[in-house]
Amino acid sequence: MTLFDKKFDIDALGPEVYYSYTKSKVACEEIADQLLSDPDLKNNKKSELVEFLEHSDKGIFKGFRDKEISMAQLKARVYKRRFKMDYTCFDDIKADLDPDWIDPKKTAAFRPKMKMIFGDTLDPADL
Repeated sequence: MTLFDKKFDIDALGPEVYYSYTKSKVACEEIADQLLSDPDLKNNKKSELVEFLEHSDKGIFKGFRDKEISMAQLKARVYKRRFKMDYTCFDDIKADLDPDWIDPKKTAAFRPKMKMIFGDTLDPADL
C-alpha cells in the first residue's frame, strides 16, 4: 500500500516520514503517475504536480488525493504554505455562488444582456 492509495492512513505517518517521501523526486514522480492515472486529472502536467507535491503537507496531499480539493485549490494551499501568500481560487467560492452563474445553459440566457452592458469581449471567466 502506498501514499496514493485511499486506504492508506496518511495521518498515521509521522511528519518526518511524510517529509522524506516528498523530498524524494522518484517517490513524488511515482505518486504523480498514480494520481494522473485518474481520468479527472489527465489534463494536469506531471512536472507541475510533482512540484506541488514536494511542497505540500500531509493534510493538503490527503485532500487532493481524496478529491476533497481540486488542482487549483492544491496550488493555492501550497502557495500559502510556501510563500505566506493567500488567495482564493474559483473552486473555493463555487459553493457560495448562485447556481445560475455556473450553469452554462442558464448563463446563455442572460448572455445577450451582459454583452449589451460589457461589450462583445465578455468572457464568463472575467465575471
